[in-house]
Amino acid sequence: MLEPLGKGLLGTTLRFDYEVRSEKEYFSHIPSPHISKDMISLASHILESEPTKFDPGKFKNKYEMALTKSVQRKAKGRTTEAPADSIRPYF
Repeated sequence: MLEPLGKGLLGTTLRFDYEVRSEKEYFSHIPSPHISKDMISLASHILESEPTKFDPGKFKNKYEMALTKSVQRKAKGRTTEAPADSIRPYF
């Protein structure tokens, strides 16, 4: 299970108490983000001016669709390779 904890994520599996370590040991080097008041104001304005309802029926999980397609190709004995231009950083 993954859950937010402090400045990071905590992956949880069943462990004995002596196996559990403090999150400070892992996440203490992550700096706290500084968000200016202008950016908070802008984000608030966008959220307030563009209200909409989320319709889960219209949501398409492109990752799940691509994964399913890849698994089906492998099940048929075909090889799978990601196109070079499909790998994009998230930051």
